Amino acid sequence: MYIESLQITSFAGISGYELSLSDGVNIVRGNNEAGKSTVAEFIRYVFYGFNGKGDRERYIGFSSNAVAGSIVICDGDKRYRIERKTVGTKDSVSVYDLENGSTCYEGKVPGEVFLGMPSGLFASTAFVGQTGGSRINGKDASELLDNLLFAADEGVNVKKALKRLDDERVALLYKNKKGGKIFELENKLSQLDTRAEKARNDGKELLSIENKLKDTDATLESDRVIRDKFASSIDDYKLAKSRESKERLRQLEENYQNATDALLAHKTAHTRKNFFPDASYLQSLRDCASEVAKCDERIDGVERRLENLNREMEIDRLAREKALRENNEKKKKVGTKRGVMAALGVVSLIMLILCAALCAWMFISGSKGAGIALAVVAIAGLAGMIGSFSLVKKLSDTMKDLETEALVHDDGYEAKLDIIRGDLEEHKGERARYSKALNDLCARWDIKYSRAVLGEMVEVINTANKLETEAEHARIAYVQMKSEAEERRPYEPIDDGRELNVPDNFDYRDADRKFKLAEESIRLKEGIKHNLEVRRAELSVTSEHPYDVDELIKSTQAEKAALGERLDAFSLAYSMIETASDNMRRSVSPRLSRGASEKMASLTGGKYDEIGVDGEFSLTFRPISGEGRVTKGESFMSAGTSDITYVSLRLSLSELISGGKLIPTVFDESFSRLDDTRLTNMLKLLSAEKGQVIVLTSNGREVELLNKEGISHNYINLE
Repeated sequence: MYIESLQITSFAGISGYELSLSDGVNIVRGNNEAGKSTVAEFIRYVFYGFNGKGDRERYIGFSSNAVAGSIVICDGDKRYRIERKTVGTKDSVSVYDLENGSTCYEGKVPGEVFLGMPSGLFASTAFVGQTGGSRINGKDASELLDNLLFAADEGVNVKKALKRLDDERVALLYKNKKGGKIFELENKLSQLDTRAEKARNDGKELLSIENKLKDTDATLESDRVIRDKFASSIDDYKLAKSRESKERLRQLEENYQNATDALLAHKTAHTRKNFFPDASYLQSLRDCASEVAKCDERIDGVERRLENLNREMEIDRLAREKALRENNEKKKKVGTKRGVMAALGVVSLIMLILCAALCAWMFISGSKGAGIALAVVAIAGLAGMIGSFSLVKKLSDTMKDLETEALVHDDGYEAKLDIIRGDLEEHKGERARYSKALNDLCARWDIKYSRAVLGEMVEVINTANKLETEAEHARIAYVQMKSEAEERRPYEPIDDGRELNVPDNFDYRDADRKFKLAEESIRLKEGIKHNLEVRRAELSVTSEHPYDVDELIKSTQAEKAALGERLDAFSLAYSMIETASDNMRRSVSPRLSRGASEKMASLTGGKYDEIGVDGEFSLTFRPISGEGRVTKGESFMSAGTSDITYVSLRLSLSELISGGKLIPTVFDESFSRLDDTRLTNMLKLLSAEKGQVIVLTSNGREVELLNKEGISHNYINLE
C-alpha cells in the first residue's frame, strides 16, 4: 500500500497545497519552517485524526477553526480517497472507492484498515519524527502490541480483559461474601413468602374489575348510538358541500375551455402561412423599417457631400488655370531678362579679351600709360562679365522654380472622392440588406409594409394578448379551485349517489359540538375501560398461585447453583489468560530481535549484528568486534547508532504488526545525526524494503547520496 497524492485544504497554516508521491523512495526537501513537519503530521491526521485537545489546537489555523484535506492511496489493485475534516471538536472522515465512487469502511479508522495498526503503534513504528524522535514509548507500545498479537484486535486490551474477568467474579460474589448476584439470590428466596400473600389479594381485585367492566360497556353502547346519529347528519352536510364544490369546479373548467377556444379561434383567423405575429415580430418589423430610413438619411448625406466636393473641385480647377497663366507670364519675363544678361556677359567677355590683348601690346611697345588705361577697362569688363553670368544663374534658378510650381499640384480630391464613393456604396449595401430583411419579415405574414398594415397588426396582437390574459385568469381560477379540491379529496365523504336529507335550518356547528361531546364521553369511558383492562392484564400477569411460588423458589435455587459454576469458570479463565499473555510476550521479543539485528548489521556495515529487545522495548547490543563481545545497554550507544538502532527496531516491529504488508514509512528530519556512510546504508536499506518511503529533510544530502548510488527516487522541493 502506498500514498499516491495528498491535498491539504487547510492545516496548520498551509492551505490549497497538493503533493504527488511515488511508491518508492520520496525525498521532500524544504528549508526550516517550509512545512515539512506539517506534511508529516497531515499524513498521520488523515489516517488517525487528532490525538486529543492539545494536538487539535496545535494544528488548527489561527484564521479558521477548521482543518481539512484528503489522501489518495493505492492498496493492491484498488484506489481509495480518504477525506477528513475537523471543525472545532467535531471530526468527520470518509473513505471513497475511486473505482465506483462509493463510500466504504464507514465507522472505521482508516489507519487501522489500511496500515493494520492503531495510532499509537503507527507513531512507534512507521512514523519517525525529528532527531531523537525515533525512540519508542516502550510502555505504551508494549501494551498496544500485546493487545494486537494476543487478541488480534488492538482495541481489545489484555489487561482490561483480566480486570473485566475479576470484575465479573466480584459481581457474582464479593470477596467478603456480603454482596453480588449470588448474595442477591439468597435475599430473593426470603421474599417469595411475601409474594404468595400478594397473589391472594390480587385475585379479589380481579373480581371487582370484571364487575366494573360490565357497567362501563353498557354506558358506552348508549353513547355510541347518539354519536352515530349526529355523524350521519354531518356526513350528509359535508357531501352536499362537496357536490356544490364540484359543480363550481365544473363551471370554472368550462370558462377556461371557452377562453382557450376564443384565443385559438382568433389566432386561427389571423394566421397566414402558418404564422401568427407576436410582439417580437412587430418589433423586428419596426426595427428593420427604422434602419432602412436611417440608411436613406445616410445616403442623402453622402450624396450631398459628393455634390459639394464636385462644386469645390470646379472652383479649384478655375483657380488652377488662372495660376498657370500667371506662371507662364512670369517665365516669359524671366526668360527675356536671362537672354539680355547672357548677351551682355558675352559682350563683356569679348571686351575683356580685346582689352587684355591691347594692354599687353601697349606694354610691349612701351606705351605704359595707354596700357594701364586698357587694363582698367579690362578689369571693368571682367566685373561686368561676372555680374552678368551671376545674374543669369539666379534667373535660371527662378525659371526652374516656376516650372516646378506649374507642375506640382496635389489637392487630394481623388482620395476624398474614393472615400465618399466607398461610404455611398457601403450605405447602399446596408440599405439593401435591411430592405431584404424587411421584405423577408413581411413575407412571413404575407404583407407589404405600411403604416396601415402595422396598425392592423397591433390590433391583432393586442386582441391576442387580451384573450391570452383572460384565458390565463380562467386557468388560474380553475387550477386553484382544482388544487383546493385535491387537498380536500382525502377528507371528503365518498359520494355514493344517495339522496341527501339535510334540513334547511341544519346547524352544522351545533351538530358537530354534540357529536364531539359524544365522542369525548366515549373516549373517557374507553379510557376507563382501558385502564381497567390494563390493570386486569397486569394482575393476570403478576398474580401468582402458591404452587407457582414454590416452583419459583426451586428455579431460584437452580440459578444460584449455576452462578456458582460461572464464578468458578471466571476464576479459571483469569488464571489461563494471565499465563498465556506472559508466554506471548516472551515469544515476540526474539522475533523482533532477529529482524532488528539483520537491519542493524546492514546499516552499520556489520559492526553491530545483535540487538536485544525486552518486553518494554528497551535495547541491548553487542558489537561484532571487541573484547569478549560484551552485551551493553543503549546508554553506551552514540547518538547516530541509537537512531539507526531504533529505526531498525521500528521497521522490524512494523513488519511484525502488518504481517509483511508493505506500508508507507515517514521520516521527518530523522537522519541529521548520521554520517554519509550510515546515511547511504540507510537509504539502501529503505530502497531494498520495496515499500513507500517518505523522507522530509532540510538539506540535499539524501538526494546527493541517492544519485551517487544510482537509487531511483522521487524528488520534491517545497520551496
